[in-house]
Amino acid sequence: MAQPATAPEGAKSGVPGPRAGRVEEEVRQARSVELIAQKRLLDLHMRSQSKALGVQQQQVAAAMAAAGEATQQWLAKLRGMEQLLYSAQSAQFLDIRRREAEAFKDKLGRDVTAQTAKLAEAVSAASQKVLDANTKYAADQLKGFEQGGRYADATIQQAQQQMQQVEAAVVAVRQQQLGSVEAAKTDAEAKATEALEAVLAAVPRHRQDLVLIEALDKALDRATKTATKQFGTSMAAAGAISEHIAALQQLLQPKAEGTAGLALCEQVVGRSAALRAALYQRAQALQLLRAPLACEPVDMSLFTTGGAPPRPVGLPDPGACVAVSAQIEAAVKACEDETSKLGQDYYTALAASSPAAAAAKRPPSPSKGPAPAAAKSKPGTDDAAAAESVSTRPKRIPASLAGMQEVNSKTLQEVQQQLQAHLTAAQRELRAQVVTVYRLLEQVPAVAITAFTQHEVTQSAAARQAIADPFEQRQQQLLQQFDAHRRALHPSMAQPSR
Repeated sequence: MAQPATAPEGAKSGVPGPRAGRVEEEVRQARSVELIAQKRLLDLHMRSQSKALGVQQQQVAAAMAAAGEATQQWLAKLRGMEQLLYSAQSAQFLDIRRREAEAFKDKLGRDVTAQTAKLAEAVSAASQKVLDANTKYAADQLKGFEQGGRYADATIQQAQQQMQQVEAAVVAVRQQQLGSVEAAKTDAEAKATEALEAVLAAVPRHRQDLVLIEALDKALDRATKTATKQFGTSMAAAGAISEHIAALQQLLQPKAEGTAGLALCEQVVGRSAALRAALYQRAQALQLLRAPLACEPVDMSLFTTGGAPPRPVGLPDPGACVAVSAQIEAAVKACEDETSKLGQDYYTALAASSPAAAAAKRPPSPSKGPAPAAAKSKPGTDDAAAAESVSTRPKRIPASLAGMQEVNSKTLQEVQQQLQAHLTAAQRELRAQVVTVYRLLEQVPAVAITAFTQHEVTQSAAARQAIADPFEQRQQQLLQQFDAHRRALHPSMAQPSR
């Protein structure tokens, strides 16, 4: 008969046997290893998150540094536009520089705004990457037993607390970085506005100097152009006299027999009269005559073949000719007056806007009592100090009105020197022309009388021929009859002397 199975040892007493204990120990050891692995995994994740946050901060800092460097370069270029104002050569070009600065400031603002948006986007993206890593870790790892995972609720709660701390740190860093980005934008905009205001504040001072320089240049250029025009007119008059001389020389050349006549006589006399008038006018323009000359006009009625007689050719009216030097000296004097007035107005306005003048206009402090009366300074001393300190173009605008007049006088002196050189050369040329004309006029009477005599001889011959033509045939007939009768006579009768 079979014996009933007996329970294992210790089963009835409730004390686990050796095998059960080993199983439980193995289970506890496996769980302990699993918990340690979970803790190490969480620690590794936290360290990676900390490292990622540090990398994000470094990247953002590097991006902000690069953006800040670019912004500083833009600001330096905007500030440098104030120096570009010194290259402006006119008020119109100065306005172009001003508009360029305003346009560059607007572009800088747009670039800074775009750069700020790009940085903010980069900060948010980098921060979100860290947060997304937390979310992914929680979704992949932190699963309880109910979700089929191996994490206990306490472990999950502890891990979530640590990740929340990381997320809070990430959010705090992101807010701080976004605040820094916005502060950098505000600072850049403020500095850009300040730089543009500095450029715009310098524009009126540059404009004041450029307006003065342009006015001075126009006045000096006007005097120079007047002198150049008068020199050209004077040389043209000398050229006209040379042309008259050449034409008269050509007329006085020996002519073939029968080619001289009334036309040649008229041309010689007319050219001589025109040359006399041109020389007289030229001498007046060069101020070589002590007093006006009185010369009889040339009567050209002799050459009139019909109609009203021509007007006699005389000398030009002395009052109609203005000396070359008088016109140029008048232009120089007008330029001196104009530039002096411009300089006085400029230095007066400059002195009124100087710091000393502003301090004098400022009301005295009640605690300090009335300010002492300022001693009157000589004209130009305060202006000199003001101009020397604030003039944007010291090479063109001297430190005082006297200095400006000295600079302008150099240009006007050059004009006067050119005038003297021109007068000297023109007078020398005119003297040579007078000598040539004097020698030519010695030939004029003979050539004119010869041509006129030939004309009269020709006219007389033509008149005689016109009278003789109606009797020419009858004369020939009578001569033929006379010759026939002479031959028909007796020799003794034909020659009665024999």
